[in-house]
Amino acid sequence: MRPALFALLVLAGCAGPWNPLDDGLEAKTLRTERWVRVDDDGTTAILAPRSVRGDVASSWLSLMRDARRDVAEWFGEPLSGRLNVHLVDRFPEGFEADGFSNAERLFVRCNPDAAPKAADRDLIAHEIVHVFLAQRWKIKRPYWFEEGLATYIEGERLGYGVGGKSLSADVVALDMVDLSMLRFDTLHTWPPRLSYRLAAVAVAAVLEKWGKARVLSLGTQTGSFEDAWALTFGETTKLLEERWRDAVRLEQRRRTGP
Repeated sequence: MRPALFALLVLAGCAGPWNPLDDGLEAKTLRTERWVRVDDDGTTAILAPRSVRGDVASSWLSLMRDARRDVAEWFGEPLSGRLNVHLVDRFPEGFEADGFSNAERLFVRCNPDAAPKAADRDLIAHEIVHVFLAQRWKIKRPYWFEEGLATYIEGERLGYGVGGKSLSADVVALDMVDLSMLRFDTLHTWPPRLSYRLAAVAVAAVLEKWGKARVLSLGTQTGSFEDAWALTFGETTKLLEERWRDAVRLEQRRRTGP
């Protein structure tokens, strides 16, 4: 999912009671309109609640091709199958994000003319990560890892993450984070824009310590996430949680000075 606004780095977020992979949300969104297939290149179909200009539909196909390529490069393998992209005029009441996805469909809030917005390139990248994880990873991912990885990969396109700018450097609300309340299992209850970026900070810490290959090997595991994590990294997520808090604490101190 993706929020409509975010200062400086536009990264994914969600709001309201909906789960990002909630079947009820998908069904309600599909029922809001009568969908028209406006373009199709064999791997991606663009659907809208009304006719759109041919160049607009082609722009969405181009965005999808770029995002599929970039995400495939990150994971080292391509997405499989066809994807349907629904350009949505209005989401169900209570859903305030810019989009959501599952293994086969993406839903994106569009402008009145349906043309892609400036931030949609990064939104699509984020959602394609969710699609890839839903298609290829065997293990069920917790909120902090699912959204953290999608936000991290999206952020790489904008120069954030390992080797780049700090993922937490421009988070306005970071100074108000109470570290004693910062836990993986309750992060989904935090304000979405903040929780997504904080989750990405945790994922960045994993990549910095273990590297991408080890993280990708997690996707071959089955069973509980906690057991798979311990088997893959030789430590519990509780240890990572401690390093995560330390990283946030350092950023808070950097802002306030000595």
